Amino acid sequence: MEHSLNDLNVEKRSKKIPLRQQVEIQVVEKIKKDNPDLSDDTKINVDIPNRQVARKIRHTLRRVPPNAFRLSDSLRNSRYNNYSAIEDIMDNSFDAGAKNVNVQVNPTPGSRGGIGKIDYDSSIKIMDDGAGMDEAILVQCLTYGSETEHDSKNDKGKFGLGLKTAGTSFAKRIVVLTKTHEGELLCGILDLDVVEEYQDFIIEIRKPSEEEKEEFQNWMKKCNSSHGTIISIEKIDRIKNKDPSQFSKTLAGPRHLGRTFRYLLDTKRITVNDVSIEPHDPLYWEDESTDQHTVGWKEIRIEQKNGNTGSLHYRIAQRHNTKAGKIEGKQRN
Repeated sequence: MEHSLNDLNVEKRSKKIPLRQQVEIQVVEKIKKDNPDLSDDTKINVDIPNRQVARKIRHTLRRVPPNAFRLSDSLRNSRYNNYSAIEDIMDNSFDAGAKNVNVQVNPTPGSRGGIGKIDYDSSIKIMDDGAGMDEAILVQCLTYGSETEHDSKNDKGKFGLGLKTAGTSFAKRIVVLTKTHEGELLCGILDLDVVEEYQDFIIEIRKPSEEEKEEFQNWMKKCNSSHGTIISIEKIDRIKNKDPSQFSKTLAGPRHLGRTFRYLLDTKRITVNDVSIEPHDPLYWEDESTDQHTVGWKEIRIEQKNGNTGSLHYRIAQRHNTKAGKIEGKQRN
């Protein structure tokens, strides 16, 4: 039977609608929901052959929404360590074109005015001067399994789950301050305590406080920009290294930021507590003890079974104090 989206409300008001037609209307409503760009006068053909088939469709389909808190809580166990979680969030900054990224560790002050420790009342902030987000993208940024499109070949971070699973792997609250070049400053919040309270995936989009405005403006002045994002990880309850000095030193060191983002440091500035990090090459390519057996990067073209093509870039070196050569390479699709 052919249905117009304009006819749905009229048909639904009718007291006696054949079962077959009821199911047809439900199918058309589902099509309309999945395709919001369809105009109201669009004609859609839905063919339910008989009452028996209609009854089977109606009685076998079930809506089974997940338990929001159990799902979000289980996603916290995503095998991130505290440092790789921060690196994953920083990936989004570089995907947004950031030139400056600062990680600010704000510990809870000690009882006697000492340096304190990283705990539930502390925060860790990832601050960048990337493109920023409008409200629609901000909502998707805080939505599990978001629909924001990304270039899968070039983007390192994905909004689908990355920010949420990375941030909540060691904390329960994510606060996002963001502004595009011509947009207004927005604030979005994902709080797992709120998700548990309402038993639903709830986020908050509100106007930033005066304190948040001042913090954002100070960051914009520091990196001479009119757009960017500050992600504040709060209610920290799963941190292994609670010493803020050791945590910051390890994060900025050769095993983490210095190594993970070493290729970006020629054009990007990355800081931890406003102190610049230095690149670390695990192969010591430029070290005096290293013999370089290739000049620059070499390339091998690769063709996969499914017909996709790509390339593997590699270089080879050997250090004098090691027994075997080492190869460093990375896949580039």
